[in-house]
Amino acid sequence: MTLVRFGDWPERWARLVAARLRVPFEWGRHDCALWAADVVHALTGFDPGADLRGTYASALQAARVVRARGGLAAIATAALGPPCPPLGVRVGDIGLVRSGDRECYAACNGAHWLAPAQNGLQVVDLDQASACWRVG
Repeated sequence: MTLVRFGDWPERWARLVAARLRVPFEWGRHDCALWAADVVHALTGFDPGADLRGTYASALQAARVVRARGGLAAIATAALGPPCPPLGVRVGDIGLVRSGDRECYAACNGAHWLAPAQNGLQVVDLDQASACWRVG
């Protein structure tokens, strides 16, 4: 599948980040998988998380869903295509980063990765991505 960004994707990106900046992490509502899916949906109209929504509400349930689908990298690759080189990421691309004791999806804001955390979106250095995917 080839994703194409809306012409006004920068405005859509800015609105999404502003709306989520202070939203705390919550499994099944504002976690890394749904954050990444919401970014892709806002920029392209394609919702790669449509089949995930409503399937989990806890860390244990999320882990079961991820394991059943082959892991976070496999899920992203199935939805977005093969990974891209981390050095070429741009605003809105999705990365797999380390957040505390877990691996999670994050979205590139140009200078950093943004990932859901306890007090809202947290900033993660760009060099912390183990894999990246282009969004449109």
